[in-house]
Amino acid sequence: MMGFRKKKTFRLNASDQAAFLSELAELSQAGYSLGLSLDVLKTGHPHWSPGLLAVQEKLAVGMDLSAALKELLSPTLATYLDLARQHGRFDETLHLLAEKVRQLLSYQRQLKQALAYPVLLIFILIGLVFTLEQTLYPVFAELAGNVGSSGGNNWPLAFLHGLLGMVIMLAVALFIFYAYLLRCTPLKRLLILTKVPILSGMTKDLVSALLAENLAVFLGAGLSLPSIIEHFFNGGDEDHSLSAELAKYARRALLLGISVDEWLEKQSYVRPGLSAYLTRGFDSRTLAAYLSYYAKREYERFDQQVKSFFAMLQPVLFSIIGGTIVLLYLAMLLPLYQNLGGYQL
Repeated sequence: MMGFRKKKTFRLNASDQAAFLSELAELSQAGYSLGLSLDVLKTGHPHWSPGLLAVQEKLAVGMDLSAALKELLSPTLATYLDLARQHGRFDETLHLLAEKVRQLLSYQRQLKQALAYPVLLIFILIGLVFTLEQTLYPVFAELAGNVGSSGGNNWPLAFLHGLLGMVIMLAVALFIFYAYLLRCTPLKRLLILTKVPILSGMTKDLVSALLAENLAVFLGAGLSLPSIIEHFFNGGDEDHSLSAELAKYARRALLLGISVDEWLEKQSYVRPGLSAYLTRGFDSRTLAAYLSYYAKREYERFDQQVKSFFAMLQPVLFSIIGGTIVLLYLAMLLPLYQNLGGYQL
């Protein structure tokens, strides 16, 4: 039975991964070696110790950095760091990855904050509607002497049922869609998101920015596009990461005689402008500078779209909640007025 025990993993959560990358970058810039940096991090973060110890043990037996860091980080991050270390861009890439992980976490927090209060109110309103039907309406019916018919002519209640039914159906549909996305490969997930009207533009901007920025780092270190593709094809395919999938299809295109820019131009999840930079014949360092500028512009566009989405989301949710509250009051008052009128007669 012991032989079938599941191997324990020490993968850090997203916020801890960002902190790990940031602190490792600071220690590396201060002149600490990788081994000494890991020792310092073990002291400062005791709950990371098992994972950091596993990384040190793997490095001690000659394992490459990418394979060792997969104990702690996502496979894509680990592969980027391994490639960066091989080509003298380790510190720069650490800072870059830490910043981007933090930025994505910030967007996730904003989305949670935007949804938390409206979703809570919607659940409270659903509870109020249920309470209304179970407690007040039987009283109204008893006062009117017509048990079972008090809600028959209550059109606000019918609207409430319809509205809440649509909200519940939408929530179920979103949950099913999210569960389906989790089961898809990263590339298929990306292709699906580019077909969703509201998310399509944001997805393309973010992917274009991330791809351009990471290419800029490695091209600036003197690597060629084929060598970058080959590294990710060899380093991450077993983990089915997005980088490994992209590298696999890009490498297949190269073997068929299709250039990287021609292949990239056909991909629906990136902006056409990215492939245009690759067709101008720049040397690696000049191309890296242009791609870095392009990435900055795409990040700004993505940030604007996210802020616009959040600015639109809450008013829409609160409009639905406001309409629900009005219908709820009407659903309570209409039977009351009807019963009082009948009582006076």
